[in-house]
Order: sequence, then structure tokens, then C-alpha cells
Amino acid sequence: MSKKQDDNILKIAFSLGSLLDTSDVEKIYQNEGLKAYVDALKEMDSKGEVFNPGPALGFYLAFKKLNSIIPNDVLDIKLGVISKNSPNPEFSGSLFRSYKKWVSDMGTSKFDTDFDFSSFTNGNDVVSSYNGHGAELAFTTSSKSAANLYEAGIPAIHIPNQGLEVNAELYKKHSSRIVFVSDYDGVIGDADSEKVYQAAKEANHENPVMAFREHEMKLRDKPMDLGPIGEVTKKLSRVVKYYEEQRLNNENLPNKIPFENIVVTARGGSAMERFLTTIKAHDIFVSQLHLMDGYSKNNPLENIVKENQDANIFFMDDGEVHYTRALDLKDVISGWVSNDVNVEKQNQLEKTLNNFSAALPFQMKFGGG
Repeated sequence: MSKKQDDNILKIAFSLGSLLDTSDVEKIYQNEGLKAYVDALKEMDSKGEVFNPGPALGFYLAFKKLNSIIPNDVLDIKLGVISKNSPNPEFSGSLFRSYKKWVSDMGTSKFDTDFDFSSFTNGNDVVSSYNGHGAELAFTTSSKSAANLYEAGIPAIHIPNQGLEVNAELYKKHSSRIVFVSDYDGVIGDADSEKVYQAAKEANHENPVMAFREHEMKLRDKPMDLGPIGEVTKKLSRVVKYYEEQRLNNENLPNKIPFENIVVTARGGSAMERFLTTIKAHDIFVSQLHLMDGYSKNNPLENIVKENQDANIFFMDDGEVHYTRALDLKDVISGWVSNDVNVEKQNQLEKTLNNFSAALPFQMKFGGG
């Protein structure tokens, strides 16, 4: 494949649990082990049961539809699934029956919905499969998996499974538009400026925000490096640019285009110059920009929801506070983006918990009396 073709293709991989709600059988595996898990799958298969849609299934189908209507010379989006499950029907009959119902049978004469690529590793590690397929972005319902993928060089977003009702509502929009709402620092751009703010807080600086602003003003003419989702945003922005150009040439086209990318950032106005310098240098085209100057990102998010009630709205942020707040908003898929800062925090927290557990008396760890 030529470099030009590579640059024109965007590969996005989904974990099986993000597409299908496998949470019940996953709990069986975690609590009772592999045999009980396999038995549960076999029982589902014998009853002809299927899994319900997962949190990202409608989003996946909307992407398939989007790819069918944009010219390939603008962008060719390839979507796939990667799973530790067995590919053998004896164990995965219910999974493939679910796939047929919710994915394959949803295709039409105008666009197909089948996976462009897939891997089922039968219990083996999946990181090499993501790398082997050249995945440029991964969606998973496990924050630990997202962190592991990021550390292996694969941009990853954790989408929590919020349950049957929420997933069903999100799935209803599978044939609708897509609105990407993204944070900037540590997501599209690198996290270096965010680290300046955090370091000022830790040093008890009298005004960490001012330290951040001064840093950004000093470097306002220097583009930031791209963050974990920067390259993906850059490719997807071609779709926005294409439709904006179409709309300029034809005023009769609808105001709402099939894909939009909106930036909502905690930055204030004084830090806007560096943002503009960066997106210009990296040729990133955005639909809207909201500089919140530290205020809640849910404020513009709520308005975006009202203005785009028919759309698949996906919000992504590297900050746990903003990501968690957005989970409370109806009709928004909220994703936590892994990066150097939050993955390091996760690893430190896990290490602390493991050390604490190891220090507990035997009776406390295992319930001895």
C-alpha cells in the first residue's frame, strides 16, 4: 500500500465489549473463572439468545454510514473488532448470532456494516492484534485495557458500559450524524502545557492558572505537538473541511453536516493564540471552539445536545472530572482518553493499592478468623 493510501485511511478498532453488552458473562469470568464463562456462553447459544447492544454499537454503525457517503479520496474509514474470545462457534455462537442481528443484518444496498478487520485471540493478549491491524484508535470498556494499549503506542479511549437502558438509547441513533466533542490539552494537543499548570498547583503557586497563561503567551507562536488523539482528529477534520467547502459552493445544502468536530477546552481567551497556531500548523479543521476559562464543560455540552438531538454525540477528555461529569448527560457518549499524565496516575494508584494489600494481615485479606 502506498504512503498516500496509508495517509488516506483511518483504522478504528473496537473491543467486543464496547459493541455488545457482554458485562454479565464478563462478571462470571472474573468471579468464577474460564470454565464457568464458557458454560455461560454455551447456555446462551443453546437457548438462541443474543447480547444486547453495547455503548459504542450505534456509534460504530454511524461511522459505517458516514464512510459510505464521503468520497474515498477525502477519507476511507476502516472499522474492526478485536477480542480475546474464541473464534470457534462452539464457544462463540451467541456472539456471532448477536453480530448478525445487530451488525451484519443492519447493512443496506447503500452501505455494508460488516467489520473491515477482526481478530479473536482465544485468550491471548490483544495488543499485538491492534498493532498488527495498524489501529490508529481503540475504543474499550476497560480503563485498564485503554491504559495498556496507550503504553503500547495505540491511542485508546475508555467508554464505560452504563447499562441496558443507556445503551439502548444510544443505539437508536445508529443511522444519524456524528458530532465529536473533544478536549484540547492532552487529547488533540500534547499534555506539556497541562503539566505546567499541574506543577504550579503542586508547588503551591499563588495562581497556577496565571502560570499556565504566561507559559502559553510566551510560546504562542510555537505549535504544540499532537496529543494521543491528534492524528485521528487531523484525519477526521478532512471530512469537516470537505463538507464546509461543499456548503460554501452550494447554499442549498443543509446546515448540519454528517460529521462535526467541536473543541471544548478549559483554556481561556489568553491561551487561544497557541491553540490557533497549533491547529494551523497541523492542518486541523474544527467546526466550533468553546474556551471555558476553567468553567464546567457541561455548559456548552448541554447546548450541543439540544442543537443536535438527532446525532451521535461523543465527548472525549483526558480529565477524569470532566469525563465523569459528562456521564450524567443524556444522549452523550463520554470517553476517557489515555495519555502520559493519567496513565502514570493510574499506575501509581494501582501500585499503592497492591502495596497496601500486600501489607494487610492474612486474616484481613482472606477472611480468616
